[in-house]
Amino acid sequence: METSRLQDASGTLTDDERTCLDTFSNLCYQEKLLQRPEGLQHGDLIDGLTDEHTLLRFLRGKSFDVDRAYEQLKEALAIRQSAGVIATYDTIDLGDFEEKRKLYPHWSGRRDKSGKPICIFDSRHLDDVVIQRYNEDRSVSRGDAAVSNAMEQAIVFHDYLTRFVFPVCSAMRDRKQPGTAISSAVYIADVSGMTLKQAWNLRMYIQDFSVLLSTCFPEVIDRIYAVNAPSYFGAIWSFVRKLIDPRTASKVEILYPGQVPAALAAIVDADDLPTQYGGRREVQYGAPPVMDEAMLQALTSSSLGLAGQWPRGPIKLRSNGDGQVALIAVGAEGGDRRRDLVGLIG
Repeated sequence: METSRLQDASGTLTDDERTCLDTFSNLCYQEKLLQRPEGLQHGDLIDGLTDEHTLLRFLRGKSFDVDRAYEQLKEALAIRQSAGVIATYDTIDLGDFEEKRKLYPHWSGRRDKSGKPICIFDSRHLDDVVIQRYNEDRSVSRGDAAVSNAMEQAIVFHDYLTRFVFPVCSAMRDRKQPGTAISSAVYIADVSGMTLKQAWNLRMYIQDFSVLLSTCFPEVIDRIYAVNAPSYFGAIWSFVRKLIDPRTASKVEILYPGQVPAALAAIVDADDLPTQYGGRREVQYGAPPVMDEAMLQALTSSSLGLAGQWPRGPIKLRSNGDGQVALIAVGAEGGDRRRDLVGLIG
């Protein structure tokens, strides 16, 4: 079985959980689910696809029930193969990819106090025009793909989290447990502008997003902070929670305006927290993430300059043959495919 080059995933497992992971890995190997994914280029790492960290997420998502985790992984891999997701990650138009940053929670470039990436989301950007276009895309599929165009691009966008963001955050040593891989993110969702009407209009989007996470990206969420909730948000949440997976719903913490600064300050340093939530970091919503100083210093042979803003579009990991991992910006612009070295990380 091919394994990830970035850290052990079992640092916090009990003996019984480690046994379950070994059993699950062996079953997946015997059933040929861990063959090198079709579409990967020479040297591309399997992080976020079929590495041990990913298997552990699927196992945790099913409460360490090996048989149920196996069936879910099998379904997820079948969806990926039918839609050609890995190849699309390399060739997706950068403009299409960047549109998804405003549609879904996305990495701010910052991390919480434990080293987990902070993803941000603002419901005000999901207006009638955006949702109308989304609903149109969800009714169209490409060829014999098992999912719609909207879902295919959503998987590609979330692969950015598991194939790039998690491994890069895992490689950082400036955290309390540097020997344990990062495999989940903290989500800050601004719901200040949400109304019951908007929640109703978003019902298909919400259901699709929940299915996407539970099927293909289990356990990528550590905690969701629904911030700046209006006084009537209880009625909205009563409706929304019926549309999403119960495991995901259990991770949501609703914060009203007066509760936000203290709650977020407890988990995020002020320098990494957006100004609108009581921090000192200016974050442009929907823009490519800007890394923190420690990450900028850890990146060698960098093409990013002192600003430290990651390039537009997807980024993948590739072995450079001498113990370091190359970060390669991929995707296409104007029909021309991109293969740019962003930097090296050890």
